[in-house]
Amino acid sequence: MKVALVNNDRQLKIVDASELELTQTFIRFTKRIKNAWFHPLVKKRLWDGNIAFIDSNLRISAGLWNELNAMCDEYSFDLEVDGIERLTNPDFNEDEFNSWVEKFFVGSEIQPRDYQTDAAMKILKWKRSISEIATSAGKTLIMFMVFAYLRDKGVIGPQYDKDGNKLQYKDSFLIIVPNVSLVLQTYEKFVEYNTFKKDFKFNIQTFGGGASKVRKNVDVIIGTFQTLRDLPDEYFETVKVIACDESHFASTKSVKLTLKKCLNASYRFGVSGTTKATKGETAESFTMQSLLGPIVNKISAGFLFKNDFATPLKIRMVYMDYLDPAIRADLKRLKSRKKDYDGSKLLSIEKQIIIENPKRMEFILEAISSVKKNSLVLFHNVKDGYGKHIRDGLIERVSNKVAVHYVDGNTDKDIRTEYRHDMDRTDRRTIMVASYGTFSTGIDIKNIEYVFLLESFKSEVIIKQSFGRGMRLMDGKVIVQIIDFIDDFSLPGYENYVLKHSQERELLYEAEGYDYKKLRVKL
Repeated sequence: MKVALVNNDRQLKIVDASELELTQTFIRFTKRIKNAWFHPLVKKRLWDGNIAFIDSNLRISAGLWNELNAMCDEYSFDLEVDGIERLTNPDFNEDEFNSWVEKFFVGSEIQPRDYQTDAAMKILKWKRSISEIATSAGKTLIMFMVFAYLRDKGVIGPQYDKDGNKLQYKDSFLIIVPNVSLVLQTYEKFVEYNTFKKDFKFNIQTFGGGASKVRKNVDVIIGTFQTLRDLPDEYFETVKVIACDESHFASTKSVKLTLKKCLNASYRFGVSGTTKATKGETAESFTMQSLLGPIVNKISAGFLFKNDFATPLKIRMVYMDYLDPAIRADLKRLKSRKKDYDGSKLLSIEKQIIIENPKRMEFILEAISSVKKNSLVLFHNVKDGYGKHIRDGLIERVSNKVAVHYVDGNTDKDIRTEYRHDMDRTDRRTIMVASYGTFSTGIDIKNIEYVFLLESFKSEVIIKQSFGRGMRLMDGKVIVQIIDFIDDFSLPGYENYVLKHSQERELLYEAEGYDYKKLRVKL
């Protein structure tokens, strides 16, 4: 099979292949989405649930080159790719990079760990890639190392003509993040990592949380995908490197639009504590790789725990039995009426029961207020004011020496930053009540020793990201307590949906080797 890199190095086009090779390629590069039978278009028989990652012109995203190579290896197809060297950095010298890291960080309190240097090295070597790097492993430092190296080597930054005259534009390093808090945090970290380096100067442009005046000649652009998508195409002409932080969001429409605008980016990589790209030959995995590239790094939470790079977790699954038997029986009857009450409707009913039940509310408030360490309380329901009820109830129960903060998507970015810094104070106890969307992903706070999960989820991404909030190392912190509240409405022959979600979480806890126990309470 002969393949050529085309369309500004964004696609691989099959230019010569046997009928057998083409048939197998179409089979391999057609994937069915997860839980396709629940998709509305599949239910209506308007779509079969499959995504084709090869088009009618025999073109495949260049990010899937490793999957094409794996297929050819499996079936003993000869593969020749014209231009494949442009997807990698063949001249990259690992020894030279190690020497550069050692020299660059001389005199700094921050010294990259070996696995961080190795991760940055692979990103630079492969140019298009995904790295699954567990929370607390230092993703932002890895991104900074990639930036600083490329900036130091002149790949990004001021450009010069053949006579050495400085041109009026710069090639830049774009960092895409999912929320405003991460814009501010990433900015702060880049400045912090460079504080000791007086002769290494760069300019940063941020977008997110309101209008930002567009500036030219910046080295680093940090923005939320919701903000970046609305910038004009020409703004991205100088983007040379794209880093997609929390890259499990890469398949969202806004990120796709932003990536599409970066026509001149020769490096693009994603980093995340949880990425669907490691889940084998699935539609989700192929989508991620098609946008960013193959997975080249995998640093697990287990590796961090084993080597004392992150605070270990202790999970308590608290099964709460409080619902009136008559209401349980009603739920069981509703489940049998599948035409009128599908799974999503029943789950919605369960969630409403959960947030409105006074016994449950009282038990949770008492549990949170009784601990003596800093706590992160994560909830989902913003619309009904559930999180604010939790906040108000906690304020009534704790002394005025305990700070209780509340954050959801409507909270001003400066207030979020203030609360984040406040959590790391050691002179008082702080409770942060936050929506999953604002504080479950990427937020860097060391002084968290309890994480309370108030509402049910089965998403591996959300679960791992939520746990990660407490895994940062801090002097004196030896364990992070995860309290997973579970609502048990079961009857003989019937299990409610949030209880089923807990079973999926338990499978994840088992697979990841987390320390977990089950507790059952009758309210």
